[in-house]
Amino acid sequence: MFYGIKNINEIELLISENYIELPEKLLNSIKVYGIISPIVLAKDMVCDGHKRILACKKLGIKEIPVIVVDGDPVDLLFELNDREFNINQIAILTKGLTDNQILNLCKKVGFSSSPQMVFAIKYLSSLLEEAPELYEHQLPANIWRELGHLGVNIDKYAYDLLMMRGTVSEKRNIAVFLHQAQRRGELPDSIKAEKAEDIFPLLQKTAQPRKTEAYEKFEKAIENINLPNNASLKIDPTFSQPGVTVTLSLIRSELEKIEETKKAIQKLFNEVPEL
Repeated sequence: MFYGIKNINEIELLISENYIELPEKLLNSIKVYGIISPIVLAKDMVCDGHKRILACKKLGIKEIPVIVVDGDPVDLLFELNDREFNINQIAILTKGLTDNQILNLCKKVGFSSSPQMVFAIKYLSSLLEEAPELYEHQLPANIWRELGHLGVNIDKYAYDLLMMRGTVSEKRNIAVFLHQAQRRGELPDSIKAEKAEDIFPLLQKTAQPRKTEAYEKFEKAIENINLPNNASLKIDPTFSQPGVTVTLSLIRSELEKIEETKKAIQKLFNEVPEL
């Protein structure tokens, strides 16, 4: 371990400046008090202190206090930071890493340590390198793992899914449908859509024709049951999770609506056995 002063131009950032947000509070603090906590380096790469480096560059500070340690810079980054890392942050750290190193990184942060996850992270890394502005758009790691099953076909769908409006659940279902459609040899040409719900039925019909029939049966049945006006009903449209979720708002004088709801749901179950 070495304590000393180093020229800021001799230090390489582990995370590109494109992905670092500099808080004004930190900038003002360094302007007044200077660097209080030294930057941690390994192999001349910053393991802890990216924001402080950026602040110094902005303030024109050339020399900074550092602690130089032995070890792998990426490993040390995780040891020195106790915050959770999202998949975009992981992806930008994997440039130049081997597949085994990426697998170990996945284990370290709790992601799936599978070849599909590695493939997806490498793809995301190259995507963010080409278009850093996409860093602000995120999909959870489990969706990227599903997309990783697509192999080279990931390039046809990942960007559109990333930019599409919709819930995480909707987007995960779309990724699952794409994986299932690939197994059937029926991948669509694209999934360009403004909202996830716009492409959802088409993908489900391609990937899960039998479940699509069940959903169509459900839509017809729901028109013929008498739910109270203040009741709402939700199902898993993929039928992966059976049953229904019912929300019913009541006041004391409306308790009879519980029985009305039970009868309506029983009729629904009878007409749609898949539930």
